Amino acid sequence: MSIIIDIFIDYIKAKIIRVGSLRFMEMEDISIPPEMNILQEEAYEQGHSLVFIALNDQLAGAIELNPTIRPEAKQVIAQLKQRGLSMYIISGDHEQPTRKLAQKLGIDNYFAETLPEDKANLIEQLQQEGKVVCFVGDGINDSIALKKSQVSISFRGASTIATDTAAIILMDSHLDQLDHLFGIAEEFNTNMKNNLNWSIIPTFICWGGVFFLNFGIVSTIILYDASLLAGVWNAMSPSLKKSTSAR
Repeated sequence: MSIIIDIFIDYIKAKIIRVGSLRFMEMEDISIPPEMNILQEEAYEQGHSLVFIALNDQLAGAIELNPTIRPEAKQVIAQLKQRGLSMYIISGDHEQPTRKLAQKLGIDNYFAETLPEDKANLIEQLQQEGKVVCFVGDGINDSIALKKSQVSISFRGASTIATDTAAIILMDSHLDQLDHLFGIAEEFNTNMKNNLNWSIIPTFICWGGVFFLNFGIVSTIILYDASLLAGVWNAMSPSLKKSTSAR
């Protein structure tokens, strides 16, 4: 076996090896035989992808890739749909495999054959439509899109550039925590709105009381202090809930 490996290494040592998609091979002027195009169409029909390999300027073969769906993906997507979120797949893969993946996951919107810079342009387009974008990615090609998004999520063990760019890193490397993460965000948003109400509404009540109800200094101070205590209690409520549930 070692002799065969040594011969193979010697064979490819002085050659230029190109590995990539059909688009990449065409850009490099690598001729694709008709039978390989047939194999590619058959792979696309099954939702698979082909990665082509060329030695110097001649196609040497291809590797067929069968994408696997994370076991928790469908459940997480269903949970996020219940929250009223719109989901998109932005993939560099071809249209047919991307479409089949979207159908399996129950996602209506997808973009295929997308280059890294095009991912960022699509995110900007969604933002211009008034959408707040949360991008989840773990690859090198996702770094630009992660940077452009208002919220960016990656996973422990992802590419270094993805984890360095993302604002949030899921440490268990699973999608299960996505729904919990959005739950925390909704609770935080509700808490902040309540804090704003507790700071603004009592102020208007005090002003109205002074001008129209003859509030005195004591009544105004009591109302102000009560609103202050209510605001502090509201701000601390997430921590109090967590302490109660931990017991």
